[in-house]
Amino acid sequence: MRSARLRGRDHAVLGAVDALAEGPAAIALSMGGAPKAYDHTDPNEDAAAFAAGAGGWLVAVADAHLGASASQVAIDFVLDERAAAWLADAGPVPGRWAEQARAALWETHLVVRRATHQPDRQGSRTTLALAVARPGEGRLFWACIGDSHLFRVTPNAVEDLASPGRPCPPRYFLGSESLTPEDLGERVVAGSGPSAGTRALVLATDGISERLVGLEDPAAEVAEVSAQAASAALDLRPLETARGLALRANAAHRRNPSGDNVAVAVCWLEA
Repeated sequence: MRSARLRGRDHAVLGAVDALAEGPAAIALSMGGAPKAYDHTDPNEDAAAFAAGAGGWLVAVADAHLGASASQVAIDFVLDERAAAWLADAGPVPGRWAEQARAALWETHLVVRRATHQPDRQGSRTTLALAVARPGEGRLFWACIGDSHLFRVTPNAVEDLASPGRPCPPRYFLGSESLTPEDLGERVVAGSGPSAGTRALVLATDGISERLVGLEDPAAEVAEVSAQAASAALDLRPLETARGLALRANAAHRRNPSGDNVAVAVCWLEA
């Protein structure tokens, strides 16, 4: 299995967008287009990643609060401990995916909690959105907790598959001290479906959408960026989408002016 990661602590230049791509996958990460106007711990607390295996591709984004540690730990655990099974020749079973995804996110929560717990205060916590595309089977799998986005893009529409999980109070983020298995079971949005008709999966943290910070209509911006990318060479389309969305978010931050970190992950499925 091959993988790539962008971690917030390594990317703290205001206005810069760093990106990596391979095949149909691309990730982009930015500190944001303007300084944050709210209390925060680290300049960049987001993370993004992709992985490739014999059965397909995984993309993920995470948005930490109270420090970058939680997003890094969550991304590392998913890639190092769960991605290989999901991307193997025999991948997830559609009828069991929701159960498996909730179990994986609970394990991720426990790992984040152990890594970030502070005896005197709440430790770092994080959102997590992930998607698995298995083109050979024509199937998509996804899971999300928190207020990050998971857009399914077709040539004619954009749907945020994560939207049933919002609004999502902070106690429902992975690593939150008060999170219980019951809470997580109720708040995780997990599903699967056919990939036919899907142009791309676009995952993004709320740096693209935060009120009075990000884009006024994130879904419309995703539609425009992906439509523009569709005219580029096939191997550039995921990168153009990931970078383009991050750059648009940064421009919104400068207009407002108020910034937030931005992580984007793209899996391009349209030939």
